[in-house]
Amino acid sequence: MIFGFGKKDDDEPTVDEEYDYVKFKGATNDQNPNLAKAQRLVDVGLIPAKELVTDALLRRAEMMRIDPKGAQSQLTLYIDGLPYSGGRLGKQEANAITQMLKMLAGLNVKVRDKKQASGLRAELEGFKYILDIAVTPTASGERLVIRVQDLSHELITLEDLGGDEELKLKLREVLSSNGFLGVAGPPNSGTTSTTHGVMRGLDPYLNQMFSMGDLGRDELPNITAFEFNPDETLKEAMTRCFRQEADIIYLNKLTDAETTNTFLSFHNEGKLVSEFAATNAAAGLVQLVEWTKSPQMVVDSVRGIVSQLLIRRLCDDCKQVFRPNPTFLAKAGLPKDLTQLCRRAPQGEEFDPCEECDALGFQGRVALFELIEMTDGMKKVILEDPTTEAIRAQAKKEGMHSLQQDGLRLVAEGVTSLDELQRAFRARR
Repeated sequence: MIFGFGKKDDDEPTVDEEYDYVKFKGATNDQNPNLAKAQRLVDVGLIPAKELVTDALLRRAEMMRIDPKGAQSQLTLYIDGLPYSGGRLGKQEANAITQMLKMLAGLNVKVRDKKQASGLRAELEGFKYILDIAVTPTASGERLVIRVQDLSHELITLEDLGGDEELKLKLREVLSSNGFLGVAGPPNSGTTSTTHGVMRGLDPYLNQMFSMGDLGRDELPNITAFEFNPDETLKEAMTRCFRQEADIIYLNKLTDAETTNTFLSFHNEGKLVSEFAATNAAAGLVQLVEWTKSPQMVVDSVRGIVSQLLIRRLCDDCKQVFRPNPTFLAKAGLPKDLTQLCRRAPQGEEFDPCEECDALGFQGRVALFELIEMTDGMKKVILEDPTTEAIRAQAKKEGMHSLQQDGLRLVAEGVTSLDELQRAFRARR
């Protein structure tokens, strides 16, 4: 094992014997360095950097951090949304790794007192990645954060994320008429994947779809990227887009009042889809009211708000099946006729570790969804008392699709455990 996940025994194979190192394929900013002129850094930093990234990718880490802590640095890997300690690195080793990855990502290794960010292409065992490299100066040195984008996965749909048939039907109903469908969630909570999943689920033969703004490295097949003219405002661009017979316009993100007001003002022209930051769907409606300063505009323009919560999937190879008692089912709010549930495999030295999930008990994540629709009852609440509490109470009263319902469905299906569901809801508070 590398970097704190267990010291290697003398007879344990070396990294070279276990697997090939990751291959770095160049900086995304095309500022590729001449490594021959930095031989000293290459000698001390390249192999440790490859070891760290290789180990992290094989463990399915979506993020790595090296935080300087005086004479040592703390390595943390984030797997399925949770942090795991990778142990400590010596100051010189951590600095060598940081500077090596900065150089490979086309950043300036001589600059250590300013934030820098770029990307690094990588490949391991046939899978392709983008490593988003960001460094931030601190009192003890530079903090390194590496976020992993897996380019090898197939295009994500709502089904891939965990959405059920009921949610798909509701979304089709919401998008059957003109107006705004929003996807709300905290930063780094999967809102972009959900929004793109919604767009991929729309019928391109029935809808002429355009996207506005930078989609990053994601793909939206059958959706035309709309090109802004020089100095063209969003209002002018949307007017021109609808003149080209657009049925649906997707704007990659709402971030401020001006953009939101402009975007929502076209709700009578066609269907509008975008994402924005908010804790949940109810908070998303409150955010729209704050941005527009007009509850009336919100009830007139919004058709629905989707939000999601990511939770961990139980590992299919090691999860344990057990028979719950009826009292437990009633207390948990699960169907009383359930004959079995699943839970994480026992952890500890006395148990054989699962190789598939690296003894974590979980592998990958799945999304829980909620959808708040703009019904007549919801319109009345927003016009009279646009608070998160009032909106959630109305949604519950009308039996709208909730995160709790979705979570219990996945528990009943054996996809996740009740303990994991409770952990995720506690962390959300």
